[in-house]
Amino acid sequence: MNAIQKLSFKHEGLMNSLLANPHWSYAEHAAALGYTQSWVSQIVNSDMFQKELHERAKEAGVTLGVSIQEKMRATYGLALEDVQNRIVNGKASEKLLTDTMKALGVTREFAPSTHIGPSYNWNLSAQEIADLRERAAQLKQGKTTTKAEVTVEIQESISEGTETPVRDMLLDASLA
Repeated sequence: MNAIQKLSFKHEGLMNSLLANPHWSYAEHAAALGYTQSWVSQIVNSDMFQKELHERAKEAGVTLGVSIQEKMRATYGLALEDVQNRIVNGKASEKLLTDTMKALGVTREFAPSTHIGPSYNWNLSAQEIADLRERAAQLKQGKTTTKAEVTVEIQESISEGTETPVRDMLLDASLA
């Protein structure tokens, strides 16, 4: 449909109906005026009609229904709240999470973690990284402690609650 160039008597009648009955749906306005709901929606959502309608509503002190953008924001909020509740309650499927992330513009694919157990983040200095690389090279040459021996030693220190930091054990052994 082309944009409205000027308001006709049909447009004026629709505007008066909207101002007199702001709580009605477009279908109710269409039925009362003898138009289709589609026509009412197209006219009401045109820029020229919206501008004039809001000016007249302000003059008359009438509060109109919410705009499409406000309805969409409210719908987004309700949808996100529902997704959040499903996540918190453990009822979110992988498809729901993937679709939600795509809709929000998250570009990375959702992939459930295959890692079970705690995760550790290490902040290592450049020297510590160099030492670990050196020890890894020694391990490849068979000159140092094996990964299995280091794993057993770390597990024993954790179960015993000893104060030896895990990072120090890693620096004393190589990881391949």
